[in-house]
Amino acid sequence: MNYTELTGQESGIWIYRESNEAIICNWNHDIPTADRPVIFCGDLFWAHLDGTIDGNGWKKTATDVPLNDWLDDVYILYDANHDADDPEWSNMTGDVYENGESVILAPKGWN
Repeated sequence: MNYTELTGQESGIWIYRESNEAIICNWNHDIPTADRPVIFCGDLFWAHLDGTIDGNGWKKTATDVPLNDWLDDVYILYDANHDADDPEWSNMTGDVYENGESVILAPKGWN
């Protein structure tokens, strides 16, 4: 399984629960759900997880949730397309996908 199949789109917001940090990024059909985005020297890379989380570990837990409900206290480490600067940011909603370590927000209207 890949993130496009999981979320139905090729972009979203990845939140790391432990550090309360987020990466706003794009993925494509080649990136399996066993990989995660990481920032190294200011660039985005996809790193393979240790195998404890796979595509079956992700669950859709909510639909049409206001993004601010999740992002209020989250520090955005990386914003691939400057989406957080969108004046409509505070009005956006999206679907929520969770596993034990991370949350993916799939905003409505994003590809």
